[in-house]
Amino acid sequence: FFSICFAAGSVLSAKILQDVIDTALNEDIDAFKKTLLFAVIFMIGIGIISYIYGYINKKLTNFLIRDYRQSVYSGIMRRSYADYEKVNSAEYLSHLTNDMKLVEENYIEAFLAILQYAFVFLATLVMLVSLSIPVTLVLILSVLLMFILPGLLGKRLQDKQDQVSSSLRNFTGQVKDIFSGFEVIKTFLVFDHYQTIFNRANSETTK
Repeated sequence: FFSICFAAGSVLSAKILQDVIDTALNEDIDAFKKTLLFAVIFMIGIGIISYIYGYINKKLTNFLIRDYRQSVYSGIMRRSYADYEKVNSAEYLSHLTNDMKLVEENYIEAFLAILQYAFVFLATLVMLVSLSIPVTLVLILSVLLMFILPGLLGKRLQDKQDQVSSSLRNFTGQVKDIFSGFEVIKTFLVFDHYQTIFNRANSETTK
């Protein structure tokens, strides 16, 4: 509901801004004051709706991630001892931390954004149809391209995403091993050696 309101308000704000400029150019002081006052009240309302939408959006995201993390944890703990030992514990840690962030950014937030921009598109379409048919056709063509191009690149993007997940998992494992050997590192004064290992892992992960 708040996504629809915010989307509609974002589109209408352009029309209201146009009315403010038109009344100013026409030098109609009374109409300008009324239009400006309405614009200010409207923007405050949109600001409030935007805040509520953002708050609810984040609460929903937090709920989904919490529930998903609990499911992953339960799945790990239900494994047999033999199956559990086949995987390094760092990989489990990575699933519960790094992968959760990827899910949040690339699935949940993206899905909610798609819904919001779909409403923006529909509201814009309605407004443009009343203003200019040629511009509306250009808009529709642009949106079709926006949907087609990601589809063509989907497989490649998925492969890259898998590489990111794997890289984060390896980084978590290496850092876990370094921290586990903290006492040895301090005792034998091999800080520089492990600093080099960390720097290499950090660079590879960032890349």
